[in-house]
Amino acid sequence: MGSKKSGKLAGILIVMAIVIFGLVYGGITLTKNWGKSKEAISEENATDKLNKICKDIDINEIEPRKAAIDLGVEDVKDTIPDIEKYPAQVENTTDTYIEIFSTGEKTGTGKDSWLIDVANDFNEAGIEVNGKTVSVKIRQVASGIGMDYIV
Repeated sequence: MGSKKSGKLAGILIVMAIVIFGLVYGGITLTKNWGKSKEAISEENATDKLNKICKDIDINEIEPRKAAIDLGVEDVKDTIPDIEKYPAQVENTTDTYIEIFSTGEKTGTGKDSWLIDVANDFNEAGIEVNGKTVSVKIRQVASGIGMDYIV
């Protein structure tokens, strides 16, 4: 008998849950536009309105102009300072090395010195490439100047 009561109670609870869900869903659906003026628009109306506006817009594609920029110098290398103005933060330890230019955010002090720490560890590890020990050299140079040196 107890299982009949619990089954009946479960059925009543399920029916109540369905009725409550239906009421909440219906209430939201019926009241979603309350308080909105006629100027307030739905997503579909917004898309339609945008498409109508876009039909009135003429798009002209033009060929980009390409022209040489006269910097007033024959060679960019004549405008950059001597590389020694930016001393190496980490010196190469071999004749076979790469030089890395980096900004102060990676070659500064404290938490900003991570690239220096990695470079020192690399140089101490004695890594070999094609039978030659290699190393790295790190120089703190702003990215724009670094690009000029590379060019």
